[in-house]
Amino acid sequence: MNIRKNIKSVSIVFLVIIPIVLTGCRNNNIASTKNGLLEVEVNYSGIATRKDFEKYNCLEFSFDDTPEGYKLVKLNCKIKCLADFSVAHININDYKNDDIYFFDGCLDYEPTAPMHKGEVEYDDLYIYVNEQLNENEIKKRLKSADFEFSGCRVDDE
Repeated sequence: MNIRKNIKSVSIVFLVIIPIVLTGCRNNNIASTKNGLLEVEVNYSGIATRKDFEKYNCLEFSFDDTPEGYKLVKLNCKIKCLADFSVAHININDYKNDDIYFFDGCLDYEPTAPMHKGEVEYDDLYIYVNEQLNENEIKKRLKSADFEFSGCRVDDE
């Protein structure tokens, strides 16, 4: 029953956000870490706790969704907009290897708040890591992970 409620909530959010994203992302109006229009610094914060999910967030999963064999880790992201236009709907590309797994929806970011050139935002990123890894091994694996972020151009008016 609770899963149906979550799916319904997520579906409603997607119905509202997808048309906005599709409109804003046309004509290559994308800022990303790949094209140098977003600068992102990712730092390990620690093992995520249930308490992390008690605050306001825009995540598309819950603490209890952690897959078997994984633990949830919290990272801090410093995102800077270098684009000459306002950027919103920032997301992270999916990534998975034997030890790390994350997907669009793991970034705790308010999608309707645009960032302007030079602005910096601090957000949390929650990722799954192999439950056998200790803190030093997690930090080592994070250095080789591909954290690719992107966002869409938005009009301020």
